[in-house]
Amino acid sequence: MKPQLTKPQINQLYAFVQKKGVKYLDVQIEIVDHIATKIEENLVIENEDSADTAIAESLKKLKKRDFKPIVSEKEKQAKRLYRRLWWMAFKAFFRLPNLFFTCALTGVLYGLFYVKGVAFFIYDYSLFVLLGAVLYSSILFYRKIKMRYTLSFNRFLALE
Repeated sequence: MKPQLTKPQINQLYAFVQKKGVKYLDVQIEIVDHIATKIEENLVIENEDSADTAIAESLKKLKKRDFKPIVSEKEKQAKRLYRRLWWMAFKAFFRLPNLFFTCALTGVLYGLFYVKGVAFFIYDYSLFVLLGAVLYSSILFYRKIKMRYTLSFNRFLALE
C-alpha cells in the first residue's frame, strides 16, 4: 500500500510554502502537490517508518530561491492573459453598438456646446449629460466585469 500524507502534514507543507514567499493559491497547490508526491515516493523507496522525518528532510533541501522562478513564471503567464483580455475588451468597445453610442453622445455634446452655447449647456444640461455618461460607462464596465474569463491566480487570504 502506498503511504499517503495526512491532512495536518499537508497543511504543514502549505505553511512552509507560504513562509517561503509563495502567496498565490494556485502556485501553492502546484508546489505542495509536487513536494507531497516526492515525499510519498521517498517513503516507498526508502521504506521509512515516519512520514514526519521524510517531510523534515525534504523541506530542509528546499530554499526560498527554488520557488522564485516558479512564481515569476506564473506571474508572467497571468500578465499575458490579462493583457490579452484587456485588448479583447478594448477592441470590443469599437464594434458597432458601442461605436454608435459613442458617436451619438459625441454629437449631442457637440451640438450642446456649439449650437446652444456653453453657458446654456453648463446651467441646464450638465447634470443630465454627466449622469448619462456615468450610466453608459458603468454599464459597459460591469458588462466587461462579468466576462466568461476567469483566472485562478488569486491571493490565498485565509493564511495571511
